[in-house]
Amino acid sequence: MTKANKLDAVTYEILAHKLLQILEEGFYTIGHVSGSAIVMEVGDHQEAILDNNGNLALFGAGLVHWTTSMSLATKYVIEHYEENPGIFEDDQFLCNNTYVAVSHAADMALIAPIFYKGQRVGFSAACSHQFDVGGMDPGGIMVRPTEWYQEGMQFPGVKYVERGRIRQDIVDFVQSSVRTPVFTGMELASKVAANNVIKAKVVELCERYGVETVLTLLGQIQDTSEKMVRAKLRKIPDGKWRAIHYNEGLNPEVLPWYKLVCTLTKEGDTLTYDMTGTSAQSPQCENSGYPAAVGNLLGAYVVTVCHDIPWNSGIHRPLKFIIPEGTVANPVKPGACSYSTPSGSGYFIEGLGAELMAKMLQASEEDRKESCGVMGATGIIPAISGINKQGEYFVTEIVDRLAGGGGGLPDRDGDNTTGNMWSPTNAICDVEMNEALYPIMTLYRREVPDIGGPGKFRGGNSLTAAFVPWDTPSPWVTRLFGDGFDARSGTGVSGGYPAAHTAMFVLRNSDVKNKLQDGELPGCVEEITGERDYCYPKALIHVNPDDVFVFWNGGGGGYGDPLERDPELVLQNVRDGDVTIGHAREAYGVAIDQETMSVNIEATESLRKEMRDERLREGVI
Repeated sequence: MTKANKLDAVTYEILAHKLLQILEEGFYTIGHVSGSAIVMEVGDHQEAILDNNGNLALFGAGLVHWTTSMSLATKYVIEHYEENPGIFEDDQFLCNNTYVAVSHAADMALIAPIFYKGQRVGFSAACSHQFDVGGMDPGGIMVRPTEWYQEGMQFPGVKYVERGRIRQDIVDFVQSSVRTPVFTGMELASKVAANNVIKAKVVELCERYGVETVLTLLGQIQDTSEKMVRAKLRKIPDGKWRAIHYNEGLNPEVLPWYKLVCTLTKEGDTLTYDMTGTSAQSPQCENSGYPAAVGNLLGAYVVTVCHDIPWNSGIHRPLKFIIPEGTVANPVKPGACSYSTPSGSGYFIEGLGAELMAKMLQASEEDRKESCGVMGATGIIPAISGINKQGEYFVTEIVDRLAGGGGGLPDRDGDNTTGNMWSPTNAICDVEMNEALYPIMTLYRREVPDIGGPGKFRGGNSLTAAFVPWDTPSPWVTRLFGDGFDARSGTGVSGGYPAAHTAMFVLRNSDVKNKLQDGELPGCVEEITGERDYCYPKALIHVNPDDVFVFWNGGGGGYGDPLERDPELVLQNVRDGDVTIGHAREAYGVAIDQETMSVNIEATESLRKEMRDERLREGVI
């Protein structure tokens, strides 16, 4: 960009903030038009404004690991459809192909060109998670596919809206291909609405400030972000850091474990992510397509290094990626990918990115405050489907897993039930909303102690919840998106320990309905009798009307050596219910007198010496 085409500082700041306000209006619109609790309550969506070449001019704080997908989808539309069928005013293109742009087919994006007086000035994009896309299993995320072709409809880009009119032939095709046609139509309509709002507001900017000013803004904001992030990176000492995470396979008889490896190299003002050493692609569907792997690696980078920089393609320019083809992070077609982000390779790639950012920031005195243990990313997402009392098919997901514990920081503990860093605006759904929309009853949802990773500053705890089928004539078909039952993703930093394992089971043939009829509402699983069925965390199961589904989510990783934690902080944690007395002793070496609720200093010093001596013995062995 030449200096003559550069906006002055005041105009730039005003218009950059206007772009952000436009995205916020798009975010609000999609959330209030969609009939999906995942979109309305959880905020499982993302919007963006792109320049004429498909580069991100600004993206919002929805699911930040989708942002590369939105740019890739737009560039695909430009490259493949500019001539045929053409890109015209008020068109919108549907893309949900995992080998082109998105994480899995359920993440549908609509790409809309923005025109002003016949001139195309850029694009709007809106993406959200759909309930169903057809395929083998109910819901867009599946556990059984062994080929991409089994995962439902996947559009590389099709004109869903043509010159302002939704194409009925495409609507009919989509609705005839899914189990929830009405909801699917509403969800797509919400993205159309969001794009229409964004487009109209950008046109207003063109009217008020001139189209050349807006075109300059869309380029300048990217150049500004690139300049800012490169300046930040130059201050961080050069180095190389490595992270390795393991995850359970979908079917342990086919693939018990797979390994995800990433080496981050920082040289000057560039970062290179190299996933050489990652396991070969799975014959099942836990693979992440290349677009998803790149996006998942970038989640932590965006919110730590770039938290005070406008989010756009400018922050991506200093980055390079080496992701070998034929691996679980870059499969060769027809490798299946539908399980990728919730509990396949995707979430663990996000954990890799978070751990690498924490390690890199440790090297900088100025930026160390931004590092933390990996936030709680493990746990269970039950996706339930079946018939409601009206005789209609329903599909939804219980995404309480988003309320994982925050990672411990250099100067304080991680927050409890704080969420994931790569989903900064997400929330968990209000239980009343789930109960209003679906045949479900939540018995309880509460925080539990001892889940966060021990450290000088501990990781935050997560929650446990229990719910039952309610007012439904048939059992739920439930897909389990779980991990962390053996493998751990909530790793610690600087000697901090990982978060606890997660857990889940179904209490079969319980007495919960009898208790409810007697006016009793169980507050914990110990108050319910039944047969515990510890299902595999990645499976398709049935939950019957008398069954209770129970799960615990993952906490955040700790920061620093837990034996260096102030015993008085541990005591306060015990008083607050965040840590039990037994865990205080085992994890932190702090002896607490249960009767006086005080620290036994002499016993604590002795206990910590024993624990340090044990470390030395184990290290020698």
